[in-house]
Amino acid sequence: MDGDTEHDEGFDLRQARLPGFYPADDVLAEMGRVAIAATRVDSQLALLLLAVKYPEPENPESLDVLRRWSTGRLAEQAQRVLKRRFEGNLLDAALAAVNCAAERRDKRHVILHSLWTPEPSDTLFKMGILAGLGSQDELDELVQARVQAAKYTTLHPRGGGPGPQEIAELDQIRAHLEDSKTTLEQLRFVLASALFSGSPTGAKEVLPLKYPDLRTEPGKSGWKGLDELP
Repeated sequence: MDGDTEHDEGFDLRQARLPGFYPADDVLAEMGRVAIAATRVDSQLALLLLAVKYPEPENPESLDVLRRWSTGRLAEQAQRVLKRRFEGNLLDAALAAVNCAAERRDKRHVILHSLWTPEPSDTLFKMGILAGLGSQDELDELVQARVQAAKYTTLHPRGGGPGPQEIAELDQIRAHLEDSKTTLEQLRFVLASALFSGSPTGAKEVLPLKYPDLRTEPGKSGWKGLDELP
């Protein structure tokens, strides 16, 4: 009996904190992978701009600055500099890769900005079950168990339609982002080669590739010992 009294006095359901309802752990994990994959696409767009010496060969923007830009700005500037530096099939392939990456990157926004609303029936609990709880931890466990099996509706506010919520959908979006990351990475080397060596063809003008003289330009090497050489 004393235990029952302690049980009632130790946990007041009226002052309990109801945990938030979130999708199942495997869904949340896949959403996290999508976010990481999308960030890697942004990084490759920034590296592509750096490789083609945006905005000008004599005064290129630093990578630190480029990595602060949004996807839209990176893609827009990439399109501009590609059209200024390249032509023909190489330009067409490069623009297609950048546009595809930007479109796939938008799917990340849809996922992370969609509203997830659990079905009302999944958020209701019988009073008898709630009355039998003895602690906040037990309430947390009860809600967590319900969350794993709950059904959700998703809504993307800007698009007005449902957002992706199935593992298969999220997995496909992640795979597409990973593919764009690899494509942009390969494209970067092809464009740099065309721009500075003329192979493959496609650069409107082959730029001279200048290397700093590490022995005559102090501070260029990044190595204190080498910079101090006479």
